[in-house]
Amino acid sequence: MGRTVILSPHLDDAVFSCWKLLTRDDGLVITICAGSPSGRTRPAYYDRLSGSSSPRERLRERREEDAAVLEAVGARYVHLDVLDAPYRRRRVAPLAIAQMVQELIPRDAHVVGPAAIGGHPDHLLVRQVALAFQERSNMVSLFADLPYASRYGWPSWVSGERGSPYLDVDAYWERWLSTIPERNLLVPVVHVLASGEQRRKLEAMRMYRTQFPAIEEGPSRRLSHPRRISFEVTWRFAAVPEGGSPSAVASGARCVRLGRSSHTNHGCGTTGAGPEARPSATSRTCPRSWWS
Repeated sequence: MGRTVILSPHLDDAVFSCWKLLTRDDGLVITICAGSPSGRTRPAYYDRLSGSSSPRERLRERREEDAAVLEAVGARYVHLDVLDAPYRRRRVAPLAIAQMVQELIPRDAHVVGPAAIGGHPDHLLVRQVALAFQERSNMVSLFADLPYASRYGWPSWVSGERGSPYLDVDAYWERWLSTIPERNLLVPVVHVLASGEQRRKLEAMRMYRTQFPAIEEGPSRRLSHPRRISFEVTWRFAAVPEGGSPSAVASGARCVRLGRSSHTNHGCGTTGAGPEARPSATSRTCPRSWWS
């Protein structure tokens, strides 16, 4: 397996959702929706919620935050110039983004993208980009999007706790996972964060000072609650042997649990309209020598 490349929809998603992978592997984070709106653009709701009157200035601040966090953990990064969904006026083709990403990564890269749990349009877009690499024979994994994925807590097969008979978190997850082609081949991997990892992750998340208070939602503690920060989840696609049946592979798939108690657990789109726009990289691009 090649180097890990995390496709992050926004300038914080890789840290919020993939801390375990980010700090374990010598990888690269490519943030897709890191484009700067024009100076005359009026702030959308979320920018107003987080105290910004200038989308362009806020994007500059967010890039600086992301660079500081990723440099602190030793990760390489690239910022592409696709606009966030509220600011896009032209349709962006996922395959055009995938082509640009392909030019930045090694052929055998392990591509990790969002599962788009919660249905955020930017996450759905980047999921399409990640899945495009399956056709290029890359290993592809998907990550549970935080904090959206833990909106109702973790499924019992993740937390190890007995869930309420009146709340089926898997039903919420499946609403989004069921739209993934070859959903039946997805094998979940639970990443358990030790107390020290949780502390370092929380410190890193708080470095996104323009975003953390709004996403945390104050007393809701969507990011920092001990029962939420203890886990991360990814999915890998099970390989289908030549001549084999995808359904047979899926029936034999089991959840893998990594962390404090590593063992196998047997219980286990785009928005806007108009012509397509080709994205470009406008921030630090890792030198090709790094991949050699």
